[in-house]
Amino acid sequence: MNLKSLAKSSFLYLLGNVASRAVGFLMIPVYARCLRPDEYGLIELLELCTQVAAICIGLQSVGGAMSRIYFEYSDRRDRAAVVSSAVLSTAGLGTALAVLAVTAAAPLSLLTLGSRQYASLTATAFVAMSLATLGEVVLVYYRMLDKAVFFVGYSLVQLVVSLTLNIYFIKFQGMGVWGFVYTKLITGASGTLLLSCLLFRETGIHWRWEPVKKMAIFGYPLIVSSLAMFIIHFSDRFFLEKLGGLTAVGVYALAYKFAFLVTYLVGEPFAKVWYATVYSYTRQDGWLDDFLRIGRYLVFCLFLAGLAVALFINQAMAIVASPAFAAAAGLVPVLALGYVLRGMGDFYRSLLYVHMRSAQASQIAAFCGFVNLALNYWLIQNYLAFGAAYATLLTWAAYLGCCWSMSRKQYQIAFPLKSFALVFCTAAGVYWCSRWQPDLPAVFQWGRSALLLVMFVGLLWMFRYFPLRERELIYCRLARLRCKLTSE
Repeated sequence: MNLKSLAKSSFLYLLGNVASRAVGFLMIPVYARCLRPDEYGLIELLELCTQVAAICIGLQSVGGAMSRIYFEYSDRRDRAAVVSSAVLSTAGLGTALAVLAVTAAAPLSLLTLGSRQYASLTATAFVAMSLATLGEVVLVYYRMLDKAVFFVGYSLVQLVVSLTLNIYFIKFQGMGVWGFVYTKLITGASGTLLLSCLLFRETGIHWRWEPVKKMAIFGYPLIVSSLAMFIIHFSDRFFLEKLGGLTAVGVYALAYKFAFLVTYLVGEPFAKVWYATVYSYTRQDGWLDDFLRIGRYLVFCLFLAGLAVALFINQAMAIVASPAFAAAAGLVPVLALGYVLRGMGDFYRSLLYVHMRSAQASQIAAFCGFVNLALNYWLIQNYLAFGAAYATLLTWAAYLGCCWSMSRKQYQIAFPLKSFALVFCTAAGVYWCSRWQPDLPAVFQWGRSALLLVMFVGLLWMFRYFPLRERELIYCRLARLRCKLTSE
């Protein structure tokens, strides 16, 4: 379990993740200025409807099941059959879902979006989602092979194409929500076709019942887990739509997109390499010690990203969004902290998959889903968007507690509570200092936030968040980097 190799691969996946997710952020000025908040809310609900349908039929679980069952085989041909069977199964499930959605588009639109006028829009969105999901499963295979450079290259191409089409359809053609959906359809179809051709050239076209059965057994509980995660992530939008309208959904969705940077920049890049390879590491001696060591670095990076988002959100929002979205800035720090806790919970949850404990992970997710629904019902009707933000934070806190407790019971892990308290209190103190800010010009506000972020890192170093051995290793790596830069 080489920390340097993990960090290098995670950084490459960070680049790819930024590229693949950058469309949503780079398009914020277009969305927030060319679309009304209610139109932005419609896009959000449309995305959510397609996602929940994909979860319910198991599309979202295939990639995770494939990456686990893949390592049960050692023969190259057997592993190729696992991947090919997973992709073909995904294609079959996606086609069935798309046909069903097209057939029942009108009642589905009425049920989810409140009007039959969005029937064609709904049907097209479901077809686009089915194609894109198939491409995501193929990308899981390349992550298992640790082909991070390929992932980054593909993501950059997708970024350029998506940005170009979005800007053309929405900005210049004035197509609104339809422009967003058309872009999804075109990029999903072209990308999936390319990836599938490359994959089947390597693996051949096989379908075997044995690996499919194993993936189904492992993946079935993941459907419950994925559905519960969907509830935690997105059920608040439906509460907000009923109680505050599409405008409230649009403002909250924009805040959520900024807060989710914590996951985009740290959680997902780390997960793309970690969860695809952790099962091979567990065969090595002393892997639990390495697990805790890596966890310490992950917690630091999560809090650093969360604090950065909270410190810079006011300046960023003033640039990218119109005044109609101004209320979103106040929601971001609460949501960002929630996703720091979620990233930590995911890390400990990965231990449950080592011995095929996917049912336990599903139980945790289901419990937290019920907690989130209860909190949403209670808080949103009283506090609307702020209630939704605090419901998210409290849910992820419960999720972290459950994952830590279950993994500790399984492996007797000594969770470093003092270290967590140190990084949490330091981040909270720095953020509290940022609230006491005079009315400065914009350029000074950016500089002040940057200095506070540096102060956070300096305080953790001074308070010895990293043990002595790790500090010495960091010193050595920085010294080698300095020598390399000066020699060049």
